[in-house]
Formats: sequence, C-alpha cells, structure tokens
Amino acid sequence: MRITISEAAKVGYASRPTIYRKIDSGELQTHVEAGQKKVDVADLVRVFGEPGERNVVTTADAKALATQAENDQLKQELLQAKAALADKEKALEDARVSAEKERDRLMTQIEEGTKRLADMREDKVREADRTDELKKAIETLEKTVSERKGLFSKLFG
Repeated sequence: MRITISEAAKVGYASRPTIYRKIDSGELQTHVEAGQKKVDVADLVRVFGEPGERNVVTTADAKALATQAENDQLKQELLQAKAALADKEKALEDARVSAEKERDRLMTQIEEGTKRLADMREDKVREADRTDELKKAIETLEKTVSERKGLFSKLFG
C-alpha cells in the first residue's frame, strides 16, 4: 500500500521535511500515482517504525543523543585507561620490589666477598710471617749443621 508524503506525516511516521530528507538521501523511494508522489507504507515502517511512535528526532535531540553516546564512549575508554594504568602501576611496583630484593641479594654477596677478601689478606700476611719464621729457622739449622759438620769433620775426618 502506498500513501502520500502529507498522509505519512499526518499519521505520524515523521515530519514532512524529515521524510523529504530520507527521500533525497535515497533511504525512501517515491512512486508517482495519479500525479502524486507516494511512498510505500512498508518502507515508512522500515525507516521510521510504526506510525504514532515518536520516531521523529529533532536536531537538538539528535545532538543530545550523539553527545550522550560520545560521553558514554569516553567514560568507557576512561575506565579502560584507569584499569590499564592500575595494571601498569602494579607491574611497576612488582618490578621495583623484585629489583630491591635482587639489590639486597647482590649487596649481601658483595659484603661476603669483601669479608672473604679481607680474610684472605690476613691469611696471606700470616703465611708471609710464617714463611719468614721458617726461613730463619732453616738458616739457623743450616748454620748449626755447618758448624757441626765442621766439628765432625775435625774429629773424624
């Protein structure tokens, strides 16, 4: 069934200017019958919904709806960004704690190594002192042996 644009506006599909805009954009097709432009009711329902429903959206309503949709989208993006930030902060804190533990472990190893090095230096000094003592003892023994050998040679030799 087909009705005129004026009839469609009266029934409540949309305002005449809105219907004409939909025709100009190609969303609605017109048919000329008896010298009048008519539109298929099925096409009107498809584009605007059932007549009488407030499907006519004013420019202000459209802007408000678009703004609301944009706000909702931005809120969603903000929530996602906050969640990502919280995840990054947790990962950063975990990395900081891990680095602190590793630093403490390395500092302990350095302290132990420094202590071992000091102990080795003390051992080296003690060994040098002991070596000097042994050298002196050997010299004394050699001196004693050479003195005895001379005496022994004198007696038996």
